[in-house]
Amino acid sequence: MHVLRPALAWTLPATALCLLLQGCGFKPTHDDLHFSLSDATLAALEEEDLSHVAPQIEGALELYFGTPQDPAFLQTEDWADDGFNPNLSQYPDDNDGGGEFSEEELDAIWASNEKAFKRELRLVEAGQHRRIKGFRTAPKLDEAWWELVESYVGTQAEDGEGDAVEEDGEGPELISEEEFKEEANYILTNFYPSLRDSAEMYRQQCLHCHGTSGGGDGPTAEFLNPLPRDYRKGIFKFTAVKDKARPRRADLFRILSEGVKGTAMPPFRRFSDAQIHGLVDYVRLLAIRGEVEEQLVLNAIDAEGKLIPSSIEETYVEVWEKWQAAEESFFFFDGEVPKATPELIARGAEIFGDATSGNCASCHGETGRGDGNAAFAYPAGADENAPALIGEDGRKVSAYQDDWGNPIYPRDLTQRNFRGGGRPIDIYRRIYAGINGTPMPAVGESKTAEGEFVIPDEDMWALVHFVKSLSDGADHRIGVMHADAHGAHDSAGHGDESHGEHDADQTDHEEGQ
Repeated sequence: MHVLRPALAWTLPATALCLLLQGCGFKPTHDDLHFSLSDATLAALEEEDLSHVAPQIEGALELYFGTPQDPAFLQTEDWADDGFNPNLSQYPDDNDGGGEFSEEELDAIWASNEKAFKRELRLVEAGQHRRIKGFRTAPKLDEAWWELVESYVGTQAEDGEGDAVEEDGEGPELISEEEFKEEANYILTNFYPSLRDSAEMYRQQCLHCHGTSGGGDGPTAEFLNPLPRDYRKGIFKFTAVKDKARPRRADLFRILSEGVKGTAMPPFRRFSDAQIHGLVDYVRLLAIRGEVEEQLVLNAIDAEGKLIPSSIEETYVEVWEKWQAAEESFFFFDGEVPKATPELIARGAEIFGDATSGNCASCHGETGRGDGNAAFAYPAGADENAPALIGEDGRKVSAYQDDWGNPIYPRDLTQRNFRGGGRPIDIYRRIYAGINGTPMPAVGESKTAEGEFVIPDEDMWALVHFVKSLSDGADHRIGVMHADAHGAHDSAGHGDESHGEHDADQTDHEEGQ
């Protein structure tokens, strides 16, 4: 006699129940989610004895951004007059859309949909649409699909519900098989997720790490190192923009597509381009919502402790415009990237250790292992030979924090773990523009008192190739180091979290892809 294990004994009836419910048309649901104010907002309001303003801020944010079940940007009167609607990225910005895609980009999205829905399109063509069970991650598409199915005369005939339109015109208006196939092909190949669709996908794929409001505080977040990104400051590390600008759509798309190496952030290439772009839209909504929340606390409360209505829309539009201006800060190297040579790498080693230019070794260490003296904290008043402070975890105490308040250590450049990408252009961007949200500074446009670039382009590429060589297995050690480049208390060092970020624009420019 076979005895079922307890777990299996429970699983079989549970599975049968699930199949039964699905057969009855039951769809699993979840409790309603709610956006919440950040801990920083609540603490700031409490400190100023303004906790009573919290519900006003929550109400304003819901008006301008909706809820997790029904997210939407508020279309201001001026935007409506101009035909601009931030909720519909795929449509022209003068025709009730966001105007964020060129015709070529949209063609690529539709082509991606043909691949993503290849099975469904094949079933439609074969007259087997009944085998399509719906679209769990896309509520709006799911609704459109079932409405279409119900309007198909073939469905009505199979269900025994009658024929076509009644003679008096009051019956259901049904469509033919040809019309059904044409419409089904259109809604699948031209699918672009609504914010509601993307919110549902975010709930299934992202919320457990990044949290309902995008605060990096999902139920699994505490078990991850590094912690998931908190979107609400509008700060993203791995971009192709300078001047601490907000990320472009291409930057967020790249991160979602490829993931972040060395972290729990996975690639989402298993989804279509449209679905990934939809996630970009929703992540951006969470980030903009967080920025508006922070600014309302700082600038929109009057002397009587009330939220100023006129300041709400001003703040909303101002933050949105910062995101729209991201393309203006995009940069790439407009020239031929020099090939790595022993001479160029040797020159890069000199710059790496030179306190008057790169000064990289002060934090990254002589051999690039992230152990430079300037990266760590020391006892107050200690001399230059004093050891660094040691934390409870037995590790040296970091001298820096990132913009989210977490201790941060320089990257060990000898490991092949460039979180945003290890191509030369990726490393170039991290050195040139720094890493947003971290102490890693931008040195690409820094100039001396005489107006000369601290690191001219030819030296920048030498430094890039040297840094890359450290992770390529070469045994490089910097020959000549200036004493003040890695002094025990050198505060001019550059602590960073990571180097790198892939970017489609630069790939096209340099590699012809």
